Amino acid sequence: KAQTQGPTHQTSHHHPTTASMKFGTAVVGLLSTLATLSTTVAQAEGPSSGSFSACLLLMDDNHYLNEWMAFHYHVMPLRKLIVAVDPRSETSPDEILSRWSSKMEIEQWTDTDFVVDHDDEEEEEVDLVDTHRSRQRDFNVKCMTTLRDAGERWALMTDVDEYTMVNPVVAGLSGDGVSIEEPGSALRFLEETPEAARSTCVRIYRRQFGGKESTFDEISSGFPQELPLSPEDFSTFRWRHYGYDLAEGHNGILPGKAIIDLSLLKEVDDDLLTGEPHNPVDTTVCDREDAWSDASETLFMANHYLGTSEQYTFRNDARLVDRLASYEERKSVEGFVSDDARLWLKGFVANVGIAEAERLLDGAGQISEKPLAEPNVDVKLVRRLAERGLQDMERMGALTKSTKAPKSTKAPGSTKAPKSTKAPGSTKAPKATKAPGSTKAPKATKAPGSTKAPKARMLRKTAAFGDHPLVV
Repeated sequence: KAQTQGPTHQTSHHHPTTASMKFGTAVVGLLSTLATLSTTVAQAEGPSSGSFSACLLLMDDNHYLNEWMAFHYHVMPLRKLIVAVDPRSETSPDEILSRWSSKMEIEQWTDTDFVVDHDDEEEEEVDLVDTHRSRQRDFNVKCMTTLRDAGERWALMTDVDEYTMVNPVVAGLSGDGVSIEEPGSALRFLEETPEAARSTCVRIYRRQFGGKESTFDEISSGFPQELPLSPEDFSTFRWRHYGYDLAEGHNGILPGKAIIDLSLLKEVDDDLLTGEPHNPVDTTVCDREDAWSDASETLFMANHYLGTSEQYTFRNDARLVDRLASYEERKSVEGFVSDDARLWLKGFVANVGIAEAERLLDGAGQISEKPLAEPNVDVKLVRRLAERGLQDMERMGALTKSTKAPKSTKAPGSTKAPKSTKAPGSTKAPKATKAPGSTKAPKATKAPGSTKAPKARMLRKTAAFGDHPLVV
């Protein structure tokens, strides 16, 4: 329209030549500005580069899910999510996921959508932890190829207890740096990073936060007062102390995670997609050593929150016993303090409004009700633990031994029940019962040199975390 008006102005009786020149200059400048804005908007709204997608495995994680989704919706910005719920879950994320249906595209898969048949071995031989990892790899591979084929570019490959943001060590979160309070700060930082600093795997350094508590004033600092929720229910506010994780890390350092540039996977054979949580693509594409990069070498950082003992042990998966064993040691992780992640909430509330923020975040940090009163600990998992030995768990005080042996004698308070007999001078074998001539030895479980057979009666021990009885 501006160009068609040019000749009209040229026929004007009011200085046509001068007016025409001025108008022409203005039009050129305006069109140039509009072209730039149009390109910027197109890039921001394009499916391949204008937002983030994510692959997320869930199992009884509702207490984390509310905050995780809101955080990454604001920070990344996350606009497409593929979720797979473990078939053994005792709670459902459906209600939480449905809250976000108008704000992001969510696909929910079952195992039939992605699990590859791995039943080469007999069922009795399958290790539950290996099965979990195999399922995780299958899901990651299928999720990455699905997102790539849909035209998505950036895929976040982390867990629901990990909160990813621009690395404050590298970028800084104040002054001219990228502020986490700003919507889409991760995407802005990524697009402004020179191509030479990026690769198919954009590495994420993980900081382990322990369970050391802070005062309420420290926890609530920066929490929007108008939001009718408790800051103690938010991981990004409650947990402030982090450090070296000697229980799970290598020299205290956790292996990193990654953001995958799916646009570069078009040139990669699908056979190179491993689905490994720390190296989702083969080492010929993503160097395995980069997973151990330190905080000064990655563009992004993820706060890995331990949570409360109830949250940490709520999921009854293949690694439950290991979590029970390691919680006390991981809880003591500290040495540094960080509040840089909490700025996201102020920006999120300003962006979506108080009422919407409350609706989306309602129930954050709250433990869901389970249909079972106690976790259904898998017997195979427990036997695996028994075969491996309880020394590490006892050293950390994770378990307390019962003083009552499975085949207790008439001295209930005795701590040497397996060897105790009714007659002090008896020469009976350790498993002898009241009658000296008893022939019940074949059923004994404590015969000298005996190993704990699968059919033997098990010694009951109780974990020191909440109400989680284990039969080992």
